[in-house]
Amino acid sequence: MKFLIGSSDSGQRLDKFIKRKVFKFTQSLLEKFSRKGIIKLNGKKTKLSYKVKIGDTIIIPNLEIEKKEEKKILKHGLKELTKKIIKNILFKDSEKIIINKPSGLAVHSGSKILLSLNDVLKDLRFGVNEDPRIVHRIDKQTSGLLILARNYKATVELTNQFKEKKINKFYLAILNGVPKKNSGEITNKIRVKKQKDALTKYFVLNKINKYSLILIKPETGRKRQIREHFFNIDCPIIGDKKYYKKLDKNINIDSRKLYLHAYKLSIIKKNGKTQNFTAPIPDHIKKFCYLYKIIINKNDINKLIISNILKGAKN
Repeated sequence: MKFLIGSSDSGQRLDKFIKRKVFKFTQSLLEKFSRKGIIKLNGKKTKLSYKVKIGDTIIIPNLEIEKKEEKKILKHGLKELTKKIIKNILFKDSEKIIINKPSGLAVHSGSKILLSLNDVLKDLRFGVNEDPRIVHRIDKQTSGLLILARNYKATVELTNQFKEKKINKFYLAILNGVPKKNSGEITNKIRVKKQKDALTKYFVLNKINKYSLILIKPETGRKRQIREHFFNIDCPIIGDKKYYKKLDKNINIDSRKLYLHAYKLSIIKKNGKTQNFTAPIPDHIKKFCYLYKIIINKNDINKLIISNILKGAKN
């Protein structure tokens, strides 16, 4: 396989460029090929840390990578998934695509995942000559807002905006429990290989009996941070099979769903203006709230969100 680097790909590490173009390659396999000089840059052996430039030519062996269990992805399934994603696009401009990801759809491919968003990125080009890129994570069972960058430059800008906290994310969740305070912060370390600091802010919107509807603002972006944090304060998110497998027998829920929804995104632009995006609340959350008489007051939610965005902008 031969690739010629254009302006939209210039500046990337070589290994990252290859993995974006050929999803089958793992980091360990790339390192092996690099050591043996199988990967060529302008006809010569090179390091994976090299940052590609306009005009560079990369040659990768066209190898068939054997797997213990070969995935069988039906064309029909891919077509249906593409239609579903296109239907769930909430916003699109020259830099990004904002989608409302359904609960149950994995963002990335994996050994136990038949279809993922990653499998249909090539069908979301809409006239651009490269696949959109996933710039942040959202769990498979979590529904809601996800940003795709439409080119390499936009990928870098959006990634930096996340690091600089210029992008604010707000989630809605139903808890099997009620936090002791109506608003607060959870600072327990998250176990991701090594323990890492994490901060989650929350606001109780409504409660009945032992269930509560809350608004969540994660200040850090650790893997499964929200789910682990609320499990740690004895208020697990309903439907979370990893952290809270036991459910009340009488509870009326769709057991396939996680009751966590990425509800709102706020992007603070360089000119100081703010772009806001909201994902409709999914049916399984609305149904639960209706059955248990938990009121969703969108005006109260938006007031909390606006006040938190303004606080962040001042800081």
